Amino acid sequence: MCRCGLFLWAAVQDAIVHTLRHLARSPEMLAALGYAFARAGHVDRARRALGELMTFAAARYTSSSLIAQVHAGLGEIDQAFTAASGLT
Repeated sequence: MCRCGLFLWAAVQDAIVHTLRHLARSPEMLAALGYAFARAGHVDRARRALGELMTFAAARYTSSSLIAQVHAGLGEIDQAFTAASGLT
């Protein structure tokens, strides 16, 4: 992966983390953060964001496409399709 790509994902992560600190946590922001972490190679952080998103989804409606987004970022295509179809 080129360094410019890594720098871009780092900037995206910083912006999302800043937003999550200053605004209420939303499933959309958690999914975006999980995807950005995954694409930047921070698998553990992506999985933590996915876990938080799943906890959020257990408490109130959360679009299955958001869960699929994080799985896709992690390269888990089968899980992404399963989540997107609402089977999770």
